[in-house]
Amino acid sequence: MATPPSTHAEYAIKAMRAGKAVYVEKPMAATYAQCQEMIRVSDETGVPLFVAYYRRSLPGFLKVKELVEEGHVGTPLMANIRLTRPPLPQEMDGEAPIWRVDPKVAGGGIFYDLASHQLDFLSFVFGDLTDIHGFATNGGKIYPAEDTVTAVFQFKNGLTGTGTWSFVTDPSAREDVMEIIGTKGKIVFSGFGHEPVMLYNEKGELEFPYMNPENIQYNMIKQVVQELLHHKPCVSSAHSAAKVNWAMEKVVYGT
Repeated sequence: MATPPSTHAEYAIKAMRAGKAVYVEKPMAATYAQCQEMIRVSDETGVPLFVAYYRRSLPGFLKVKELVEEGHVGTPLMANIRLTRPPLPQEMDGEAPIWRVDPKVAGGGIFYDLASHQLDFLSFVFGDLTDIHGFATNGGKIYPAEDTVTAVFQFKNGLTGTGTWSFVTDPSAREDVMEIIGTKGKIVFSGFGHEPVMLYNEKGELEFPYMNPENIQYNMIKQVVQELLHHKPCVSSAHSAAKVNWAMEKVVYGT
């Protein structure tokens, strides 16, 4: 289901009530309440509900998770996100901006569209988000949604992190960096680029290139099929996806 988030709940619920398994794009819905209703209907009908947080199945991100779990940075201490870029032309059209910057359709702004992937992946590594606080502002005044966000958060395993996002910066401020810092090293990687995963520890600097599948969602869809046909659990669940909506909503709207 690749429609804008404001329609996800309506269409997913109709499909599940018709007995059809649902694979819905992220973010799971426009609001956390809609996510909860989708889960309720999935539980009520017994029809599976999946969310397309496909970074959980991509080789570069799996390498990051592997490096953490194998202790290459020692005990993880913090995770940081920095994502900044200038506005795109289609976001600056005052007459008809794209739906991704219309909170009534997208739930929020570009933060909802992109940060959802980053927060979900870190949740995959460290457990669900348990607390988050932040500020969301509209500094560029280009479109109705928030365009600049700062947040601090904590995961189920106790690890804390920070995030800064802005989508109206000067080109000189463009950045796409995620890092995991531990007692014995750090991992640096991109949330949306294709740069190698970098590991820095007592052994020096190690680089891990990777190749994504031709269809970026192939690995995740394969997992969905495996769960439907062979009952092998998919790594992206509706419950974990809903938690990301909860976190973003708390930061942007204070709810």
